[in-house]
Amino acid sequence: VHGSSTSFEVLKQARVEEADLVLAVTSNEEVNLVTAMLARELGAARTLARVTNGEYVSRNVPVDFAGMGIDQLIYPEELAATEIIK
Repeated sequence: VHGSSTSFEVLKQARVEEADLVLAVTSNEEVNLVTAMLARELGAARTLARVTNGEYVSRNVPVDFAGMGIDQLIYPEELAATEIIK
């Protein structure tokens, strides 16, 4: 399948409704968030989106990403820092 992951038609062609997990990990944060939301809306069992804005993973942010269909956010900088500290 070729096309934008933010397109309903492209996601349908990819049979996203059959997916156990959709990973949205492009370098574009907005594309990742929209892809995860659309994938869940179309029936994906679980979604994960990569973000570059650390505010999104802060505990002080009053945004319900799960309510938007995004099960987990990945913030690579935080993951790397955690590994370095170990």
